[in-house]
Amino acid sequence: MATAAKKKTKKSKSTKAGKSEFGAKAEFIRSKPLGMPANQVVEEGAKQGLSMSANHVYAVRAEMRKKQRGSAKTATPPPSVAPARAPATTTRPSNLEAQLRHAIAELGLARARAILAEIEKAFAGG
Repeated sequence: MATAAKKKTKKSKSTKAGKSEFGAKAEFIRSKPLGMPANQVVEEGAKQGLSMSANHVYAVRAEMRKKQRGSAKTATPPPSVAPARAPATTTRPSNLEAQLRHAIAELGLARARAILAEIEKAFAGG
């Protein structure tokens, strides 16, 4: 029976001389104004030893804009509008009757009659 050959895995090497740190290019791009043309950003990066493409500049800037839009939405939320409540008169009568019956059962018939008498006087104007 043959033994299985061990797989070699690539180990990450430390940064080589002349190679930039992870995120250095994106940080450089973010430091430049959005109005600066991508080709100019690439040229300035090359002067500092950063090799990048114009597409990379566009991608980083798109991500910046996306985050700016997201933070603007969370920073100033739209004014909250309370949902409109339907007036009590448009509620189904069976629901109101059930609520009234439940209230009478809780209060007791004598107390419910007293309350209804007070309401009747209020509607009569007296």
